[in-house]
Amino acid sequence: MKEMAFNGKWKPLIDYLAEQMETSMGIRDLIVGEKAIQAFLNVYLGLSALYLVYSEKELKKGYADLVLEPFLAQYPQLKYSYLIEIKYIKPRGKKNELTPGKIKEIKEEAGSQLDKYSRDEKFQKAIGSAKLVKLVLVFCGHRLVYKGEAV
Repeated sequence: MKEMAFNGKWKPLIDYLAEQMETSMGIRDLIVGEKAIQAFLNVYLGLSALYLVYSEKELKKGYADLVLEPFLAQYPQLKYSYLIEIKYIKPRGKKNELTPGKIKEIKEEAGSQLDKYSRDEKFQKAIGSAKLVKLVLVFCGHRLVYKGEAV
């Protein structure tokens, strides 16, 4: 988490959490799909005191899946803040919706949402000079099939 907060290196933590999710969540856990993944990430990310973690935070008349707002009152030297948009595709056995075109479409939709949320004035004030990183995470069942920054 420190690497994420101070150096912007978010991939190792996301990979680790995705691995933990894959090994610890059962099929029944995913009945609610995206919400189960969101709750899992919310709990684990919330274990750190570096960030104030919000789930479904209202920003610009929408709801960001996860917001990692740097706890600047305690850690004024934090350099990165995160908005995370989670997308969920139901697994369909061998007949899957995981085409490159589908993932591109999902990334673009998530990017538009994150762009809108990032313009929220109160949120911009809250993160101060911390660089905002907008992440898109796409899951198919409990598997992370795409992770990347929205542009």
